Amino acid sequence: MRRISCRSGFSLIELLTVIAIIAILAAIIFPVMSRVKENANQSNCMTNLHQVQMGLQMFKQDNRKYPEVLSAEVEFEGNGEPRMFENCTQGKYLFKEYVKNYQLFHCPTSRITNSRDYAEYTPGYGAPVKVYAYCSYDYGLPSYDSIDKGTHKVYTNPDPHYVVSWAISVEDVLNSTLKPYPPEEYEGASQAELLEAAQRDYERQLKFRNPPGDTLVTWCSYHAGQDRSGQVLAIFLDGHADRFPAKEVEGNGTQSDPGCRWRLRQKKT
Repeated sequence: MRRISCRSGFSLIELLTVIAIIAILAAIIFPVMSRVKENANQSNCMTNLHQVQMGLQMFKQDNRKYPEVLSAEVEFEGNGEPRMFENCTQGKYLFKEYVKNYQLFHCPTSRITNSRDYAEYTPGYGAPVKVYAYCSYDYGLPSYDSIDKGTHKVYTNPDPHYVVSWAISVEDVLNSTLKPYPPEEYEGASQAELLEAAQRDYERQLKFRNPPGDTLVTWCSYHAGQDRSGQVLAIFLDGHADRFPAKEVEGNGTQSDPGCRWRLRQKKT
């Protein structure tokens, strides 16, 4: 008697159906997971900003002024190599006396991992400084332009965010290309209204002894994306923090459209 063997298996159509279902699920799940990760990064970054803001207030109480730099200026070893950020010995800025953990200066979204990397720039009307690139809140690095030095990189196109002196007179504010915030409220505004806004913003600088609580401390632009379609996280002197469209704050990244930047105001509730 001849035995009949039955072999079970999947047909081609069944296999293609399963593959299609897996592809659809992956297309749904991956963006969701990406958003969950970004939300977690934003939450951690916001926590960092609050810690920095509290350290800034303690610095002001002790020194009766705000520091020229948030984190620390670069220190160099005897061989000319920059010292690792976490090994800094200076205490004239927030690290290490007022913010003891150097990682609190680092946005989780930033691609900077080498704590020897630094940037050179002139903040507003201050003197040129060399500040660690690991700190995400003294400035941003939207283009990551850098010079490779072997053991570290020097970033050459930083975007200052924490600046003590943004303008030396009300006229500087009035005549600047920065837009008053929110821009839509000042479309077609009279010269008197613009002057009033400029006066308020002139007073919102950390170089003054007692700036108002809605003075912007700094913002983080690492969540905005290269096209600035995302958001920036901003922290104010009174501890208020919020998310703002990056293009409102930073414009399109050109001189002709710099956004409102330090003229950013807290959202109305």
